[in-house]
Amino acid sequence: MAISIPNASPLIQSASSEAADLPPRAKKRAKMKASPSPTLPSEIAARIQETLPEVVIAQPGSSG
Repeated sequence: MAISIPNASPLIQSASSEAADLPPRAKKRAKMKASPSPTLPSEIAARIQETLPEVVIAQPGSSG
């Protein structure tokens, strides 16, 4: 086990350094991939808030 720990350390370091090496363009691409639809964060938050009450109301109804 003691041998595995030092072997994992360099792997993690290289991974973190690679992420930092990525240019801003790559980061922007990743963000676009995460949210293909051009929706504002506030809009998403409003959608979640609108959906949450529905789920909360449906739970007691189905259990009762």
